Amino acid sequence: MPTSTSKKSPQQHFIQGLAVRSLTAKNYRKTLNGFQRFLPEQGVDKSVSQETLRRWLEDRSRVWPFVKLAPRARLVDRFLEWMAEKGTLANNPFAELRKEYGQQSTAPIARALLSPNFADALEALRPAPRFGSFLGSVMRDHVALMQTLGYRYDTQEERLLRLDRFLQRKPELTGQSLTVLIAEWANTRSGPQQAFDCHLAGRILTAAPARIDPTNDKVPWEKRIRQEAHQRHRQPYIFSEQEIQCLAETALRLPCPSQSGA
Repeated sequence: MPTSTSKKSPQQHFIQGLAVRSLTAKNYRKTLNGFQRFLPEQGVDKSVSQETLRRWLEDRSRVWPFVKLAPRARLVDRFLEWMAEKGTLANNPFAELRKEYGQQSTAPIARALLSPNFADALEALRPAPRFGSFLGSVMRDHVALMQTLGYRYDTQEERLLRLDRFLQRKPELTGQSLTVLIAEWANTRSGPQQAFDCHLAGRILTAAPARIDPTNDKVPWEKRIRQEAHQRHRQPYIFSEQEIQCLAETALRLPCPSQSGA
């Protein structure tokens, strides 16, 4: 008996490889079919380019809120990546943008492309270089020295990296003394623990073998900052047997959700 075989579309082959439930597959197919229909509608650029993605996102944003558009953009990203791996697509523009701007997920790229000034929005996603501030070399050399001496120095390195990123965002502070820099950084953060972290970063640089400037500026140790952070720090609480029994009895008296009626 003759059999008829229908040629599957790339979308169908891609979704079949995901091994998802039928309802999910139906929704995926609807999104990808809509994306594929959108391409021929572009009068100027009918290829899969960054500009095409931006136009598709703008078109879909009129239908879906971003909370729904983001996972659909991720699906298109995965589909285009699959096409590129198969050799049926020269490249995946989403992947190129993620690589260029140092992003692991699709959502930040999609949100930036939807911005009126999308070029600046994309540039704002670019991560700051490690130790790229005017004090970066001092911080990097000090971390390398301490690690050479056998210290892991992970916590201290992360603390210095946060200070470094702050300084990169504040180029007007270039050349200021260490005490001024730490004070400015502390003023942008709230809470005694955050202030204590800023203070510790200043103390690390004070103790660094390389001096910050010819005046040998130092951040003095302030016990008050440490005491405030310690006092505000959440302390563990150990329940007594009576308190645990009271909690259990109270929980037993609560109505069961399945019996409360919808």
